[in-house]
Amino acid sequence: MLKKGAHAYLFIGGNPAFDNETAGPFSFSKLKESNCMSQELLTVAQFKERYQISHTAFYRQVKAGTLRTIKIGASTRVRLADAQAWLASLSGGAA
Repeated sequence: MLKKGAHAYLFIGGNPAFDNETAGPFSFSKLKESNCMSQELLTVAQFKERYQISHTAFYRQVKAGTLRTIKIGASTRVRLADAQAWLASLSGGAA
């Protein structure tokens, strides 16, 4: 629970420090508008289990910009569509 006057931030994309246009104060109305709530989101653990990659390999892919993530507070999520696009890019589009 946030204290009164505190702000949570929603980051969509790679490194939020370099992706300023997607960073901003969190609001559920903005989250609804961006369609995040209607999309299936995977936790890092779910993504790693589904695609059988290590923790280090996951964050290497994020840092390289080949895998997009969503940051909600301290939680990191991956949209299912972004996960499928990442897999397709690895297999040359055969996924």
